Amino acid sequence: MQTEMGHGSDVSQLQTTATYDAATQEFVVHTPNLEATKFWPGGLGKTANHCVLYARLLSQGKDHGVQAFIMQIRDSKTHLPLAGINIGDIGPKLGFKSSDQGFMTFNQVRMPKSALLDKFINLSVDGTFTTSTPQAKKLTFGGMLNLRSLIIFTSHYFIGIEATIASRYSFKRR
Repeated sequence: MQTEMGHGSDVSQLQTTATYDAATQEFVVHTPNLEATKFWPGGLGKTANHCVLYARLLSQGKDHGVQAFIMQIRDSKTHLPLAGINIGDIGPKLGFKSSDQGFMTFNQVRMPKSALLDKFINLSVDGTFTTSTPQAKKLTFGGMLNLRSLIIFTSHYFIGIEATIASRYSFKRR
């Protein structure tokens, strides 16, 4: 869940935080304001029990930028949101009526250190942050960029379908 209400797809401006607590070896996830509400993710409104969360990693008083975490957001048996997590349905997106779009906020929600997706970074038990490669940020967001490129690449196909429907409708109207 990357997109926030106030910042859309601008990953560098995400405000949701995951603050590392070295004493408990947990992250404390928090939505600091309304603009940081996770907004539009498909499957979030009613069905998702887990998510990949993009949040600012704070450790030892430093901001280490946006990192990815795997997080359980609903109870697997009752399907209710976990404590401190507020989830709701915002209705369908235009053209995606079958996907339940939603929003989510966090109020000091704890998750284990193991939730950090750390293939290209390392966070030690005491909270020291290191990267294994200078391209770590680029590699983390590669999947999101690929999806956005795919949307642009396939848009001509959908415009063609829309033009065909509009042309046929106009022809029959005459």
